[in-house]
Amino acid sequence: LGDVYKRQIATLMDVTTNDIISACMTLGIMVTMNQRLDSETLSVVAEEFGFKVEFIDFLLNRIC
Repeated sequence: LGDVYKRQIATLMDVTTNDIISACMTLGIMVTMNQRLDSETLSVVAEEFGFKVEFIDFLLNRIC
């Protein structure tokens, strides 16, 4: 899985990028505005907003 930009996940969760950055900082994760979130960080941050992240292998789904 490639990393995800904060604005992409913010849009999906209907929150602002600043909300994502604030959640990261509250969790002790220092991020910049243009930095991407790895899958582990993405999962933790999403949980802070009441979401559960499920990772699906894109190539596997394209083949099946």
